[in-house]
Amino acid sequence: MVVSATDSPAGNHPVLALDDAGKPDRWLHVPGTTEAPPLVTVPFTGTVYDAVDVMLDSRAPLVLVLGDDGAPRGALRWDAMVGDLRARGNA
Repeated sequence: MVVSATDSPAGNHPVLALDDAGKPDRWLHVPGTTEAPPLVTVPFTGTVYDAVDVMLDSRAPLVLVLGDDGAPRGALRWDAMVGDLRARGNA
């Protein structure tokens, strides 16, 4: 994940825009999508199940993980989780 103040895509990484207060505002770029998906979040203390639940409810391909201070700590992408499950199933 890349945090950016500009509208330029960062190749194969999601790009997150922050508002004037430095809080997450929206996705500027998400690889594999033509339009930016909704910005959905889970706390750093949340579980993978919480992240999956939020992604399914909002039909978002990724979820932003926030620290206790509300700052972005990372992103969990649906395709990365599913790809990992497929890889484990073939092992």
